[in-house]
Amino acid sequence: MVETQRSGGADHGTHASPSMPCETPAEGCPFRTGSSLTTEEAWIPGSPCASLRSTGDDDAEGAMRHRVDKPLPHPSDFNVFHEFHPRLMSRAVKSPLHGASPHDLPPRLPCPVVHAMPVTMHSVTIPDHFRDKIARRRGRFEIFDRLDPARTALVVVDMQKAFVAEGAPVEVPLARGIIGNINRLAATCRAAGAPVVWIRTTLTDETGAHPWPVFFELFNTQESGARLLAALGDNSPWHGLADGLAVEPGDLHVSKNRFSCFIQGASTLDMVLRSRGIDHIIICGTLTNRCCESTARDAMMIGYRVVFVEDANAAVTDEEHVAALVNVAATFGDVRRTADVVGLIG
Repeated sequence: MVETQRSGGADHGTHASPSMPCETPAEGCPFRTGSSLTTEEAWIPGSPCASLRSTGDDDAEGAMRHRVDKPLPHPSDFNVFHEFHPRLMSRAVKSPLHGASPHDLPPRLPCPVVHAMPVTMHSVTIPDHFRDKIARRRGRFEIFDRLDPARTALVVVDMQKAFVAEGAPVEVPLARGIIGNINRLAATCRAAGAPVVWIRTTLTDETGAHPWPVFFELFNTQESGARLLAALGDNSPWHGLADGLAVEPGDLHVSKNRFSCFIQGASTLDMVLRSRGIDHIIICGTLTNRCCESTARDAMMIGYRVVFVEDANAAVTDEEHVAALVNVAATFGDVRRTADVVGLIG
């Protein structure tokens, strides 16, 4: 056993060694089974608390994992706790901590000092009651039993540096966690003879003109709009595909200037796919609830059969991710996981 002192001089109690499991974690410890912080909210493989289990996905090959060499803050340190992991206080399934003030929370109790590793991809999924409702309406939840590679394309949406890179102008941190799954899907499609299409949002040309004034006038401040236009201009260093993506010479590349690839005038994707006899598309990328969902909706409406890969799409928050998954599954596509899709093609 080791004695550990919290920053600020407060005694944080006696803890198990990080190399040994905590067989009887203290009552109220965030890592204790059934505590306010669930394993959905803090992914910390190798935690001293034996009750904690990783929520990482085995399909996420090469998922980024950042080692944080500091004690995990106690929930009563509200501001520090939010800074450590801002997503913890805005979960799809609210914890008892949500909305609480520091005075409402329990006193500090012994908590292990660990090397914390934040969640790198969404750990949430479509709730069972939505799955059951969808299944009752159409007879089953899953739609496809097999995908014909000759009629199928993988469409990777907006995995650009502007969204994926750390510190990017419109950063979606969880998009880094899906790179492994996207690469796995791309490799599977290529091996089966199905094309891989990389979509990039391109909002301005070399003159700086953009074709979407309503979005920038009504849904952005002048500052945020300018930042987005600068990042997604054709000549911007943020415009290119993110590092880590396995792009091959034979892949296809299409630019779009709206959220959806299929809305009239937004891109040439429809022409590119139909000229190849494609009528099934697999959608992955970012953001789940904007460009990916918009593309899925319009694709179905003009005759494509859509597969939407839940663990190869990323949004800013779990709430937005799950809402988009529910919308797509209900009416617009077959929501599946990477391993399922690989099996449908392979």
